[in-house]
Formats: sequence, C-alpha cells, structure tokens
Amino acid sequence: MRGAGRVLVVGVVLAGAVAGRAAPLDVEVGLGGVHRTAAWTPIVVALPDGLQAGGPWHAWVEDPDGQWVRSPAAVVTASDGAGDARLRFRARFGRPGGGVQLEGPADVGGVRRTFVAVPPALAADEQVLLVIGEFEAAERAARLMAREDGAQPRVISVADPRDLAGGARGMTARDLDGIDRVVMCGTALATEPDDLARDVLESIDGWVRGGGSLVFIAGESAARVATPESTPARLPGGPGGGAAAVARPPVLVTMKFAGGTMAEFVTMLRQLEPKANVMVAAAAADATLPALDLRGAGLSQVLESACSVAESHREIRVKESRGAGESVYAITARMLPPAQDPFAARVQRTKVFSLARLIESGDQGKDAGTVSAATVLSAIEAAVGGPELLTMLRFHKDSGALFVRGTDEQL
Repeated sequence: MRGAGRVLVVGVVLAGAVAGRAAPLDVEVGLGGVHRTAAWTPIVVALPDGLQAGGPWHAWVEDPDGQWVRSPAAVVTASDGAGDARLRFRARFGRPGGGVQLEGPADVGGVRRTFVAVPPALAADEQVLLVIGEFEAAERAARLMAREDGAQPRVISVADPRDLAGGARGMTARDLDGIDRVVMCGTALATEPDDLARDVLESIDGWVRGGGSLVFIAGESAARVATPESTPARLPGGPGGGAAAVARPPVLVTMKFAGGTMAEFVTMLRQLEPKANVMVAAAAADATLPALDLRGAGLSQVLESACSVAESHREIRVKESRGAGESVYAITARMLPPAQDPFAARVQRTKVFSLARLIESGDQGKDAGTVSAATVLSAIEAAVGGPELLTMLRFHKDSGALFVRGTDEQL
C-alpha cells in the first residue's frame, strides 16, 4: 500500500482465518494520506494473504453531531496484479478528529467492529491541490492559490497516478470529491497506463465533467501525451474530442471605464469580451465604481478588483464557477454584520433645528433677505452629500423645524 495515510490494524478476525487468531489489516484513508471533512473519502483495506472478505463490509464514521454513520457496502476488488483482495469504501467524515469503525463478519458468525485511528481530517473550507507527475513549480502554484488571509492549500504530490488508487481497482470521480484543483504533467503520463492508472485518469475525467475546478497538462510532456491514442488525451478537451485537457488560454481584458454602477461596468465588459460570463445580483447592481483603466488583465483579476473598489453599504464579492466550459462569475452582495458596518455600529440620535429665521414668509420675508425653504434644504443636502447618508432628514413647513437623525459624525 502506498501513501502516508496508511494504518496497520491488528486484532480483526476475518472469515477464513483460524478461529481466535487475529489477522492484520492495512488501511489507507484519503488520497496521499490526506482527507477533508464533508467530502467523500476513499478508504482502502488490504486483506492479509489468502483471506477472503467472507461477507458484506461497512465503514462507520462520525457525522458533525458525533453520531456514527454507516457507509455503503465495500466493493471487493483485486490489487494491481498481485491478486490480494482489497476492500474499497467511501464515507464522509463529519469531524476533523476521530477514526473509522470497520464492520465485517466474525469467524464464529455475527458481526464484528474494530476501531481504526486515522490522521486528522482537513477542515471543510481548506483547499487541496493534487499534483500528478513531475511539477517542480508546485510550491509556486500553491502560493498563487493562497487565500486573502495568506492560507495556502494542502498539496498532494504523486509521481505515478497509481499511487492514488491504494493498490485497488474501482476508483471513481467521487473519490476526488475532496480535491479543488488537479495539475497533471511530467513523464508519468507520457506512456499508455495500465488498468490501475487508467482507473485514476478516467476518475479525473468524470470529476472534470462533474464540475472539477481545473485540470491541465503542462511542460514538455504535454506534446507527448496530446495524441488521440493516449488516455490522457481523451480527458475532456483533449485531441480525442473531449472538452478541457490542455489548459485554455486566459481571457485578457483591456478597457477604459469612465465610472458608474456595477451593472454598467459588466455591460461594457460583455460588449468588449464575448467570453465574459458574468451575472450580477440585483443588490450589487447599484454599487458604484470609480474610473478604471485596465490593460491586459485577466478576467478574474478584473472582477475581483472591481468588487474590491466598489462603494456600497453591502459587501460586494465575486464567485467563480469552473467546469468543462468557460468560467461563470457571479457578483453578489451581502449585508455587513453590525461589527463591520460603520453606520450600524455607531449610536444615532435626533436633533431639531429651527429654520424660521432663514426661510421666507410671504412677501415680507423676501424683503428681509430670507430665502425659500427648498433652497435651504437643498444646501443642507449638498453639504452632507445627499439625504441618503443620513438616517432621517425631515422638514416641518408650518413650524420651520428641521428634524435630523444620524451619528455624531454625521450631525
């Protein structure tokens, strides 16, 4: 068994073993010893030489509430040519800690469970980058994938695709549920793979077709594998007629925007770049943008930067959805929590001002040098930047009283 996530368990009695004699199990959890909570995780158990599964097997894992949940029955499969039986499970871990309970037939009938401690799972929001082949720039790729808080993704690096299969046939796209991006390159893909490697590559094929974030082939090996006869070329988008094996050229944007709303900006962007699939939520459409001068910038960079400089009482953000075709971007808005809203976080109060001496009252008021109420109110609105910046601005004509509500800074 390959991988850092391998666990040796002694004390499980299997069908076919001598009564009362313990047989060891070799257990591998996740891909490359890494698994993530809330994602489907492969669990491969290697049975000792000469022993058969003897009946249905299940894996029990804890859900987020600490309740044990049983997986579907294991698939019994042979290894890569050795003939030893292996059990392949799939389960979702609800908690970072804990372990796995393996349930199988006992030698004297009935069912027996054995607890297996496994390495801690990654948090559900942690990103994972899978590198297959020779990719010396994997560390740099991880830095480029870093989030705004500086957190970099966990990198799983394997030289041979077969290292992901745990030595067992039957891998599917669901086993890659805990992966965010896949980089495929190097000499490991230059030759036609065997059945075990083909399982892995076809699993990646299904993962991409199901919306996998990114798969590409890079480096000198790209020319060798990009032939219609090779299995890597038959991944989505390869020369064999799929939809995305070799990375598509990035969409670059050059434009001058005079300033305006987010909706106007996106409309202009679509006119300049037909491949810009951008949707704007109604709550984000009125966010205002300053003048922008963009030259040869990536589409995702343009949208992220536009959301960063947008002015709104809501937080403007963009989310990218990737799949077999061009990426789709959704610009949304959400209300800021009180701790982050500069207006909601401050105490507001009401003040009353008398405008009786300033406003006119018939012809006599005009002779005294007064002005109309509309003129005074217009001047006040201009001074504060518009009535929308105050919680309340009300004028009572008969009494000449002006009611204003806002924070101390606004008043």
